[in-house]
Amino acid sequence: MQLLNKIKSHWTINFYLVKELSFSFLVSFLFFFFIFFINQLLLMANNILSKRIPIGDVLLIIFYAFPLILLFAVPFGALVGSLMAVARLSSDNEILALQACGVSLRRIFIPLFILSIILSLLSFFINDYLIPASYLEHKKLYNKILYSNPQIELEPYSVKRFKKIETTIVIGDVKQSVIHDIVIFDKTEKNESRIITADTAIVEVNKEQIDVISLRLDKVFIQIIDPADRTQFEYSFCDTLIYNILIAEFDVEPVPTPLQKTTYDVWKIVQSKRKEVQELEYKEARKASEILYMLAMEIRKTQDYFYQSSHWVTTRKAECERLWEDYIRQKTKKIFNRDLQQYSLELHRKFAFPFACMFFMIFAFPIGLMARWSGRIVGFGIGLVISALYWILLVVGHHIGFRENYPPALAMWLPNFVVLCVGMIFYLIRILKK
Repeated sequence: MQLLNKIKSHWTINFYLVKELSFSFLVSFLFFFFIFFINQLLLMANNILSKRIPIGDVLLIIFYAFPLILLFAVPFGALVGSLMAVARLSSDNEILALQACGVSLRRIFIPLFILSIILSLLSFFINDYLIPASYLEHKKLYNKILYSNPQIELEPYSVKRFKKIETTIVIGDVKQSVIHDIVIFDKTEKNESRIITADTAIVEVNKEQIDVISLRLDKVFIQIIDPADRTQFEYSFCDTLIYNILIAEFDVEPVPTPLQKTTYDVWKIVQSKRKEVQELEYKEARKASEILYMLAMEIRKTQDYFYQSSHWVTTRKAECERLWEDYIRQKTKKIFNRDLQQYSLELHRKFAFPFACMFFMIFAFPIGLMARWSGRIVGFGIGLVISALYWILLVVGHHIGFRENYPPALAMWLPNFVVLCVGMIFYLIRILKK
């Protein structure tokens, strides 16, 4: 009976602690979600909201941005929420009451840490599955929008290049779907360079060919340059000209960033890039061996004809020194592949950032125990400061890792270990105070 009561009391304590942390996490999560959501809306304002896209499609685009928002809101929500929960329990002397009843700090920490593991797994799932899936759906939606509303790709005061058909369109001002001062550089069927200018252009959907954008140009000037003799050219004028462009020529399917790929895809790319680097290192090592062989032959030649003229010996000595310098330079040459570094950083970030929830809990528990008044408010304030510092460390680590070729594991995991070390120091201080 006593054992049963003890088990029930343990479950009661666990439930109470988890409920307290869940409530604080929900409050902080909603705070960060709102902040990142507003930031995302501001970023989308010029690109999406200002292009007269149907409201249903706009809502879908916003919905597909949710996983990216959740990726940042969950870990930072876990940090601030755990600080708020532990600080509230400490300031209200509930931690002290539990200890007086024989419940150790380790016993209090375990259910909170288990919840942080669950949040880490949730964050990893968002990062590894929801973000790539939302990117694919967003790409499909944008393709559909472009086919029904092609003018969204023709922005005012911009340059649009179509590499496949060697065409460049320079766009002036755009007012009410009318493009002013448009210039088109392309080639004729005879591979002659052609320049088309028009005072205005109106984008029209071709009813006969739905995959074609038609530009109705007004007050048109056309100049065709002879490729054999660029001083020779022809020109003509016309009131109206219909210029067709295949929608497929628009670059609406950019290569996804490492963030928008799954962990497995990023890992495969890293392995492929490492293989490329290994092959390049092997080639460079072969070159170094060839230089070393040439140096050995030069030294042997010098030894065989040592009694030649002093000028000859001096020349051979200078050649040996030059070959030795070339060998050292070739031997110490570093192979740096930016793509490998970028994807290696992303591979480590895909684990380091989601699983930061566990490190945040280790940090938050001893810090929160020190709160003596206004528990949640103090925890919230400290959480915001630590969130900003952690984000700065993460951004700086990524920048140094990419620009300075630092080890990706160190660059991405360092913020977590800094948080861990600070948390352990405060935990030791708490123990020594007893």
